[in-house]
Amino acid sequence: KKKYKIQNTAGQSSRAHSTKGQYKTAELDLFEAGKTIAEIASERNLAIGTIEGHLSTFVANGKVDIFRLIEKEKYEFIANTLSAHITEAGFDIAATKAELPANMEYGQIKMVAAHLQFLKKEKIV
Repeated sequence: KKKYKIQNTAGQSSRAHSTKGQYKTAELDLFEAGKTIAEIASERNLAIGTIEGHLSTFVANGKVDIFRLIEKEKYEFIANTLSAHITEAGFDIAATKAELPANMEYGQIKMVAAHLQFLKKEKIV
């Protein structure tokens, strides 16, 4: 597999990664080290929504508590809207986004959807 060397904002090289999963793990490590999503996005030269999408992977498997990423009130608002847009294939993120206020981003919707899937998988709801 092809390896890519990632540069952080200080110009020092980060560890090389060979898969998307390893990029996500590196982002989880930065989050666990106390960096905000915005700081991780800046350091990794990615959009905030991309980082939110990557972290949703860890919400979906229970490694990250959703409420470390999103306020409870926003979570509940998004979750209620998502519940109206369930299809056989899963959640309709685009239809949900269209109904939400502009300050609620796709990455946040993906995180809430991932959490709801986690709850369903674990038979918590």
